[in-house]
Amino acid sequence: MPKVFFPDGKEIMVPQGTLVAEALQEADIEAWLPCGGQGYCGRCRVKLEGSLSLPTEVEQAHLSPGELAQGVRLSCQTRIEGDVRVLTLQSLTGAQILTGGGDLPAPALHGTPLLQRLEVKVKPPTVQDQRPDSERLEAALGGSYRIPLSILSRLPALLRERDFLVTAYASGDELLKLEPGKDHGPPYAVAVDLGTTTMVAYLWDLEKKRCLGTAAAGNPQAVCGDDVISRMVYAGDKEDGLFRLQALAVAGINGLVEELTAGTGVPAREIYQVTLVGNTCMQHLFLGIDPGCLGKAPYVPACRGPVITTAEHIGLNIYPRGIVEFLPNIAGFVGSDALAAAVAVNLAEKAGNTLLVDLGTNGELLLATRDGIFACSTAAGPAFEGAGISAGMRAVPGAIDKMYLGEGGLQWHVIGSLSPRGFCGSGLVDGLAGILDLGIMDASGRIKTPEETTDPGNRYIAPGDRGFDFCLDPEGQVRITQADVRKIQLAKGAVAAGMKTLLDHVGLRFQDLDQIILAGGFGNYLDINNAQQIGLIPQIPPERVHFAGNAAGTGAQMVLLSREIREKALGLTGKIRHLELAGTASFSQAFMEAMFFGPWN
Repeated sequence: MPKVFFPDGKEIMVPQGTLVAEALQEADIEAWLPCGGQGYCGRCRVKLEGSLSLPTEVEQAHLSPGELAQGVRLSCQTRIEGDVRVLTLQSLTGAQILTGGGDLPAPALHGTPLLQRLEVKVKPPTVQDQRPDSERLEAALGGSYRIPLSILSRLPALLRERDFLVTAYASGDELLKLEPGKDHGPPYAVAVDLGTTTMVAYLWDLEKKRCLGTAAAGNPQAVCGDDVISRMVYAGDKEDGLFRLQALAVAGINGLVEELTAGTGVPAREIYQVTLVGNTCMQHLFLGIDPGCLGKAPYVPACRGPVITTAEHIGLNIYPRGIVEFLPNIAGFVGSDALAAAVAVNLAEKAGNTLLVDLGTNGELLLATRDGIFACSTAAGPAFEGAGISAGMRAVPGAIDKMYLGEGGLQWHVIGSLSPRGFCGSGLVDGLAGILDLGIMDASGRIKTPEETTDPGNRYIAPGDRGFDFCLDPEGQVRITQADVRKIQLAKGAVAAGMKTLLDHVGLRFQDLDQIILAGGFGNYLDINNAQQIGLIPQIPPERVHFAGNAAGTGAQMVLLSREIREKALGLTGKIRHLELAGTASFSQAFMEAMFFGPWN
């Protein structure tokens, strides 16, 4: 069988005809497959040498003759025919991930956690009091509890070991653990924001209400597709696709837990609860639920939730009988991450009209008015995160994350102070606003010819595959192509049209908004003026636009820390009214209008 050699010295053997992408997965390497290996994005580039299949039509469409001559191939298309050496590949690591942030006041953390440690003295039995041990334990705990057989089988010994003094760990009415004596450790718990692109975990000491640590990483499911649609296709089309996606999500969270425990010294077996939020597709994939019906009308999820299981059942490396709860969704593509964000900003109590916007692969919009809260979602796609863009990148070193007008034209900031290699989402928005301001691009999104505009300083316009491209340097190594502009147009058009349709549904104009709250990593790094300049968000005074940072993560922590807040969150799920944009006649017209660049009118 052919051998495959990797840059880190690892080598594996694979059957002849194995796809390079499959070999990377076999070697436990997180190769980037933005479209899930469907062949339409051209982003899973890897540099190879050795015995390989001839370039496919898909590769010839995405790769230039020069790139092919240098050994650049697409891992989802190229098959291994003999020994192969992997020289370079796309990395998923090193991205900036938002764990907190925002300019809103920190939410109040009040109430009692659902998970508690209870030290009690159980009344010993007598001839006059012959109640079973389980009943006298419940009496000491002050309520009725579900006692698992693993505790019940040892209950007589546990009670009598320290003269009926015991410490119980309980979540609600579920008895998780019973220890003889007292002075055992506090209950620890973890809140997780499981995003399509990134995931963040927060470790809490519930008694001191103190966050001990935060860990973040890219979602390892990205090897199977950048967006939820790609992952739904992967789950349905690939053998064991759903199992692999679930395993990747669980392994990713276990990695975060391992990082948190290593950094704090908290034993993993003393973590008794994990509370998760995420969009509806992420919920289904993490729980191993087939998400197929989410991808076709009428976009119905298998369940709303909350879904509660145990760590040992799902495979999380904490206390085996620890509670794992995924908070409920609002609708098909409005998930528990949106619910958690609403909790974090106290949306239900806002005076006036407030629009909460979580800008990600799946744009989730919640509008609070005096008549209630309304929600919808728009398929923005991964363009705002750099996927599918010719020079698109995640927010990693080498990515342009800010652009601005300065002396001689457009200037830029690069993460890590390196030479620019491409754009992340915020840099793309700034760049489009800049070339719109300079007259290099018109309102329809067409990049003008050199004859139609001046080209001083650092601005270069060059012929591209679909018209003209805007380049940052004479060599054109980093450029915004005409095709890139069209992809951003689709994404920003979907988000803006969703906002307009939602406002129209409740009889409001954008001028009626008292505030806009932007949540999520991409939204948190936006330049408000540039976002308004291209028409992504409404033209309201900038001081009325606020950043909530990782509001979903904040909301998940609030629910973990307070049973009262949890009950409010569960109650809020049924009160939010969902608007399905696909069934709204005005959305198509709003989308066509929102495709143009320029401020709202």
